[in-house]
Amino acid sequence: MCAGTDCFACLALGFGTAYPVTLSANESSLLDYDFMVTVRYEKGLSGNSAPVEYAAIVPAPAQANAPPIPTNLAEEMMGHLRPLARNTNWRGSVRVSWDKPIPIPLFRARSFAFVQAGVLPITPATLIMNQRDSGGPLPIAVNYFTSPEDPEPNRLSAIDREILIPSNPAPGARTMKYAVAHQDIYGQWSGWSTINSTIVQPPADKVRIVSAELKYTNIPTPPNAKCAANLVVEFLWDWRLRSPLTISFRGRLHAASYPGEPPPNITLPVALETALSGLFTKTFTLNFNVLAPDDPPTSTWIGYDPTIHCIALNSSGEQAVTFGSAQGQEVRRYRVTIPGFELNFASTGHIGLALWAQGQEAIPFNRTGAWSDQPSLIATSDPRPPVITPDIVTLASLPDAAGEAHAVLKWSASAGAEGYFIYETTETKLQRAVGDPEPDPDQTLSDRLKQLLKIFDANPIARRSEFVRRNSRLIKDTSADVTLPRGSTAIHLFVVLGVSAGQVEAQWITSSTALYAFAVPRVPKPATPMIEVVPFLDSNLNLYRAKVRVTTRKGTIVSRIDLHRVRVDDAAKELDTMGPPVMTIDALNSGWTPKAEPDPHIVAEVQETPTGSWKRVWYRAVAWSDEDPLRGNLAARSPASTAAWAVIPPATPPNLTPLILEWAGGGLGDVLVKWTSTTPLKKTPLGSHKLSINAKRVGAPPDEIPLIAFENDLNRLGTTQPMTGSGAWRIEGTKPREYRAIVRRANVTDAVQLAIRITDPLGRTSEALATIQPGSILPDPVLSGFVLKNSVTPSGRILEWVSPTPLNIGSYSLRVRVIRPSIVLFPNSPPILQPPITIEMALADILLDEPGPVPSGTDPLRVRRMPGAGPQFSYYAFVRVPFTQIIVRLTSPDGRVAQYIQLPS
Repeated sequence: MCAGTDCFACLALGFGTAYPVTLSANESSLLDYDFMVTVRYEKGLSGNSAPVEYAAIVPAPAQANAPPIPTNLAEEMMGHLRPLARNTNWRGSVRVSWDKPIPIPLFRARSFAFVQAGVLPITPATLIMNQRDSGGPLPIAVNYFTSPEDPEPNRLSAIDREILIPSNPAPGARTMKYAVAHQDIYGQWSGWSTINSTIVQPPADKVRIVSAELKYTNIPTPPNAKCAANLVVEFLWDWRLRSPLTISFRGRLHAASYPGEPPPNITLPVALETALSGLFTKTFTLNFNVLAPDDPPTSTWIGYDPTIHCIALNSSGEQAVTFGSAQGQEVRRYRVTIPGFELNFASTGHIGLALWAQGQEAIPFNRTGAWSDQPSLIATSDPRPPVITPDIVTLASLPDAAGEAHAVLKWSASAGAEGYFIYETTETKLQRAVGDPEPDPDQTLSDRLKQLLKIFDANPIARRSEFVRRNSRLIKDTSADVTLPRGSTAIHLFVVLGVSAGQVEAQWITSSTALYAFAVPRVPKPATPMIEVVPFLDSNLNLYRAKVRVTTRKGTIVSRIDLHRVRVDDAAKELDTMGPPVMTIDALNSGWTPKAEPDPHIVAEVQETPTGSWKRVWYRAVAWSDEDPLRGNLAARSPASTAAWAVIPPATPPNLTPLILEWAGGGLGDVLVKWTSTTPLKKTPLGSHKLSINAKRVGAPPDEIPLIAFENDLNRLGTTQPMTGSGAWRIEGTKPREYRAIVRRANVTDAVQLAIRITDPLGRTSEALATIQPGSILPDPVLSGFVLKNSVTPSGRILEWVSPTPLNIGSYSLRVRVIRPSIVLFPNSPPILQPPITIEMALADILLDEPGPVPSGTDPLRVRRMPGAGPQFSYYAFVRVPFTQIIVRLTSPDGRVAQYIQLPS
C-alpha cells in the first residue's frame, strides 16, 4: 500500500524510483542512454543466506506523463461546530470534491496534496496534510476502490474539518481558497486546481416565548371602559452559545368577536401597541449588562422597574431564583412584566394581542436575530362587572358668561306637523303641585327623575297646568337650543308638541316616556392640597428615595391625586410646565388613607424613586374630584399645591477612578498622575464636594512640606498645569471630567505616596491610593533569551528573543540592524562596505507574526512579534542575507538602552 501510493516509500522499499531529467526544447522525449537499477540483499532473499545483488535494465526510457490536473472542483458546507465556550467563535467544516482521475496503468495519480489559504481575512497557505516523521508533508493516498453505497463513486474529496468563523467584523463569515494537486508514483505533480468557499456562521438564536398574559391593575366601573393592565411574558434564551445584549418585544392589539379569534393582521408591527388606538410608539427592549450579566436587565420603557418587573426563574419556571448561574448554564428562563397597557372595552368584549420577540447577541458584532416566525397569541375579555344603567338626566353645558347653561333638545319629526311648540316645567313646580317636599341633596339625579316621572304618570292631564310654553313662534326644525336659568339646581322637563298647518296642536302626552330631562352640571373643585417631600435612605434597596405625603383639605371628595415632578428649577414655577404626572395615587394604592378627623380628608403617602442626583427634585400635587353622572358632577382639578423640593443623592459615594501613573515627559523623576470623576463641580443644595490631594515622599520627616497638599472645595481646583514644582489641575469640557497631577521628584530615587479623596456633602468618601516607586516610572528595557537558528525553506537565519517590556506604557523603540560583510568586485580590488539593513519602529507597532512558516520573499530583514498576551513577549528577526553582526537595541522613552549583538556563529 505504501509503495503503491507514495513515491518516497516506493523508493525506500526498493520498488523503483524517479530520476530528475530535464530535456531541452530540441531534444527528443526518449533518452539516448539506458538505466540500470540495482539492489543488494546482504543476507540473501531468505534473510539468512549469502549476499546477493540483482539488477534491472531500463533501456532508453521515455519521459513520464505528468498526472492529470484535478477537474470539476466543488465545495460544500458540511455543518457547523458549536463554540467551545460561550461568546466564542463558531467553527465550520468544508468538503472539497473533484473528479476521480482515470486509473491509467503506471501513470495514474497515486496521491494528492490539499491546501487552504484565507482570502478574507487574508491568511497564508497551509497544507491540510499529515507530517512525515522526517518533517515533510505526507501526500494523501488516492483510493480507487468503489463501494455500492458511495453516493459519488467517481469523485475524490478532502475535508477541512475545523475552520474558525470570526464573529467580528461583520458579517461573521470568512472566505477560504482551497487548492488540490495530483502526484504520481514517480513523484511528478500536476498543476493546482483551486476553488473559493465562503463559510458563514449560523444566524443568531431566536427568543422563545413560553407564555404571555394580560393582567389587570385597575378595573373601572362602567361606563368607564379603559382597563389598565400589564403584559406578563415568560421567555427563554440559550446561554450556551451567546449571552444576550437585548431582548425586544413588539405586538399588535386587535378587537375580537370571541376569545382567541385569530388576528386580522400578522405582519410584524414597528413597535409594541399598548392601546387599541393603532399608534405604535416604542419597542419594549430589555438591556442586559455585558459587564455584569448577573444583574437584572434594564429598560427605558416608562414605568419599568428592573427590581420589580423582571424575575429570574429556574428551568421549570416554578421558582424565582437569583439572576445568573442559579438559572442554569444552558437555557435560562425569565418573567418580565411590561406596564402601561390600556385596554378599551367600549366597543368590543374581547381583545387579542399578537406578540413577537427578537434577541441581540452581546458578542461583537452584536448580531440581531430574526423576529418570531409566528406571533404568540394572547386573548383577554372585558373584566368589568355588569351595571344596571339607571335613568340618566342629560347634562347641559357649563354656564356661559351670563350664567346660563345651554342644552340641545332634539326630537323626531311628526307627520303633518307644520312646526313645534316646546313646553317646560321644573322639578320644584311638579313637587309643589302634589305637595311633595324639596328633594334630598344626597339623592342622585336619577332617583329624583324617577320620582318626577312617577308624579307625571299618576295624572298626565292634570300636570299640563305646570308646563309653560317657551316659544311664541313655531319651530320649523326638529331641534332647538334651550337655556337653563342662572344658578338652577333643579331638573328641567320639556315636552314637544307638533302643530298642523291649521294651527291645531297635537294632543297632550299621556306618558312620561315623551318627557326630556335636563339639569345644569356642577363642577365641585377640590381645595388646594398640601404636600411634603422628605428624602430617606431605603436600606433594602441601598439607595435614596423620596417620601411624598399629600393631604387634601375639607370640601369636595377627592378621587385621585396626580403627582408632578421636575428637576429644572424654572419649570417648577407653574404646574403646566412640569409635564405629565409621574404618578397617579388613588384608592388602589396602599398609601391612600381616608381620615375623618377633624374633617373628612385624604392622606396619601407614597415612596418615589427618581434618579439619584445632586440637583433639586421639585414636586407639586393636584387633587381631582370624580365624575358622577348620577349626581350631575363633572371631574374637576384643584389648584396646584405649593412646590416642594428635596435632593435625592446618588446611591453610591463619589465616582473616582483608579490612579494611572505615566512618565510626564520632562525630567527623569517627573510622574504624571491621571484620574477621572463624574462628581459635580458646582455647589449643591446640600453643600460642596471636597477634594483632598496629598503627595508626600516616603520616609520624609514629619515637618517636611508635602510635594502636593490640596484640601478644598472641588471647584477651587485650578485648570492649568503648574509651570514649576508639583501640583494638580482639572481639564474642562471632558465627560467624565479628567484630572491631572504632576509630581516632580527632586531625586529619581525618591518614593512618593499619593492619596486622593473626594467627599460628598453627606460625608461619603471615595479614595484612590498609589505609590511612585524609586527610580524611573518606566520599566527598564530588557532583552533576553537570544537564540540563532538556521532556516532551510526559506533560506535564512532566525534570531529569536524575549522581552517583558510592556507595549502600552510609554513609547519604547526597537531597532534591529544587520551588518553585512564587505564585497570585492574585482580581483585585487579593495573590499567595499555594504550599507547596513536597519528596521526601527515603536515596540507596539511591530507586526504580529502570521500563522504558518516564514513566507518566501525578497525582503532581506523581517521583524515580527509572536502572538501572546504577555507579560513576556516573544520576537524574532529573519535575515535572508549574509551578515557579520545582528544588533538588537531597545530604547526607553527616557533614553535608557538594552542592546545585544549576535555574531554569525
